[in-house]
Parts: sequence; structure tokens; C-alpha cells
Amino acid sequence: MDRMAGNVVGMISQLLPVIGCAILLSGATDVMMLTLAVATFGIATGAEVDAALYLATRHFGLKAFAALFGAVITFGAVMAAIGPFVAGTLHDRMGNYDGLLMLIVILMTIGAFGMLLVGKPQREWGNSRH
Repeated sequence: MDRMAGNVVGMISQLLPVIGCAILLSGATDVMMLTLAVATFGIATGAEVDAALYLATRHFGLKAFAALFGAVITFGAVMAAIGPFVAGTLHDRMGNYDGLLMLIVILMTIGAFGMLLVGKPQREWGNSRH
């Protein structure tokens, strides 16, 4: 991400699950399409935290890294803990996962544009005196 705009990479990583959800919502049964849907979630999972932390260090400096990393990991852990409960509850009430998939589409789209709005850091890494 040092060679590319970090906020654009972050936006793309946030939009990958939207593609996966769209595939699942389409009712696709082709193994290749379902594999693509699962792959988008896997790639995004690996890229999202890295992009968020990269941008955080560039915008807030290394002094804030521990607090930011702790917040990101804590939020991720809480969501991983309650996610299955929320998914199961929505499935029990609606009879399918379409509502959950739509919620993911909305939240990830908001997150993607949030990443894009972060913009470029005010100064280059080498010029930072943190």
C-alpha cells in the first residue's frame, strides 16, 4: 500500500463482501460463482484490518498505533462473538439469510466510502516526526 493510494485499497477491500453478498443474494448455484463469493469474504477479511491499520498509522502516527490496534481488534472480536447470534436470530425470524446479507451490503458500502473519504495523509511517512 506504500505504492498505491491506501484509502482506495481500503475501499476496494470493503467492497469485496458486497460482491460476495450480491452473488449469494442472486440465488446462484454454480460452484464457481459460490467459490467466488466465498473468496471475496476471505480476501476482504485479510485485507480490511491491514488497510485500516495502515491508514491509521499514516493519519495518526505510530504513537496512537497501540490504541487504534486495540480498538480495531476489540471491535472485531465483539462482532465475531455476536455475529453468529445475530445471523441465527435473523434466520429464525425470516427463514433465510437475505436480511443479513442486505445488512452486510449496506454496512460494508458505508465503510467503503468511509475509507475513501479518509483521503491521503497530510505528510509522507519519511517526514513524520512521531
